[in-house]
This record gives sequence, structure tokens and C-alpha cells, in this order.
Amino acid sequence: MASLPANAASATASNPFVSKVNEARVSHGLTKLKASTSLRRSSRGYARWMLRRNYFGHRASIQASKRFTLRGEVLARMRTSKPTATQIVNAWLDSPAHRAVLLNPRYRYIGVGLAHGPLGSRPATLLVGHFGR
Repeated sequence: MASLPANAASATASNPFVSKVNEARVSHGLTKLKASTSLRRSSRGYARWMLRRNYFGHRASIQASKRFTLRGEVLARMRTSKPTATQIVNAWLDSPAHRAVLLNPRYRYIGVGLAHGPLGSRPATLLVGHFGR
């Protein structure tokens, strides 16, 4: 099992994206996800990597702790520098593939990363959610 930082509860509560995902999970009878430093680092690093490479899409593997035996990923691209958690989580829930990740009862941990910058010739905000068990 992946270790959590000492302040995992406050890290989860202070991230609006994690809070919205947890609201959705609870409304579907699932447990809340706990913050993971490893998943947060991997999600932030991947968002930055995509901007540097002028790429948007899923990668073959999530670069998080090997202790996670199950991993999942959701991505979002916004043309605003301040996307709201409600907008993004609702869009994910409207997509069957993304919804399956968010509401997978096997996941226990989450990390969310944002990166702002040019993607092609337009400004973008990329959001990556990494999930693990």
C-alpha cells in the first residue's frame, strides 16, 4: 500500500478537484479518495511534460510509486488559466470512459496536477488526475 504524507487529509480538502471527485464518489456510494504525494507529483510532471512536447494524450504508463498495483488517469485541456473543478469533474462524469475511472471502487488514492502554457499556438491549462490502489 502506498504511504501518505502526514498532511494527507488537509491536502485532499484543499484541492478543489479532489474535493469534487470525492463529492461525486460519495454521491454514488463510494469511499473518498486520499491524497497521494506520489500521484500528485506524477500528474503534475505529466501535465508539464505534455506542454513541453506540444502533446495532449494518454501515455502508456503512469510514473508513480510502484506500490500502486492499479493505476488510472484522466486528462482535461482548457483554454482558460482558471478552470473550475465543477466544470472539469462534470465533463469527466459526462464521458463514459472518464466516469469509469472516477467512479472505480478499487481506487483509494488520487493526485491532481495542473500546468499552464502554450499548447500549439494557443494558451492552455492541462489537468491530469492520477488514481491508484
